Amino acid sequence: MGAHYDSNSTDPFHAPGVTDNGCGVAITMELARVMSQYRFPHTLKFAFWNGEESKEGEFSLGSTSYANQAKNQSLDISLYLNYDSACYDPGNRSVVDIMYNLGSRPMAEEMVRSNGLYGINATLSYNLFNCVDDVRPFWSDGYPAIMTHSESHGFRHTPEDTLDKASFPYAGKNARLGMAVLAHYAGLGKKVSTNRFFSSIFSIREPDKIAFHDSTLSSIKIITYKDIL
Repeated sequence: MGAHYDSNSTDPFHAPGVTDNGCGVAITMELARVMSQYRFPHTLKFAFWNGEESKEGEFSLGSTSYANQAKNQSLDISLYLNYDSACYDPGNRSVVDIMYNLGSRPMAEEMVRSNGLYGINATLSYNLFNCVDDVRPFWSDGYPAIMTHSESHGFRHTPEDTLDKASFPYAGKNARLGMAVLAHYAGLGKKVSTNRFFSSIFSIREPDKIAFHDSTLSSIKIITYKDIL
């Protein structure tokens, strides 16, 4: 699974990028924390892409490079799950759009099943958006890939895409949906107790504090969960 960590804005000197896509990075980091407590039959990788917001018609440089290398090396990727624009829910409607193609339809169906099975209770919609920039490279190289998306884009690509626009309960629903699907395809129930894992679905943190960290490699800021002790 993965998320892009770069941001864009109408003001190139002020691109906070909280909903697009700091929260996607935070969800990916949190799922890595929770799922690292288990040993699955299949390998899980957690990725952070650069260059999704590139200019001059070139997008998703990081994910495209990885997907192309994976194809060239004949890597077996059962599923890629992408998080982008996954925490904007100003009306508290909990509407999650599942974006998939024909090859990844079984994964989307598994997400629907998990939504009810684990009592996540998001209101699901399907392919309302086509902004699948970090998913499309995997589709193009023959890999199944899905992503979730908020009901609208909100304040993305503006200086107003700030922390107050993020809904942590909504991000938590997105995280639980993805975690359930990842665990299913990683081999939940084979070496990992389904009952034990069920409790972990609800150990995902919805923190009341967020830490911003300046990257030492660029001026990009990413949003990460801060442990609440």
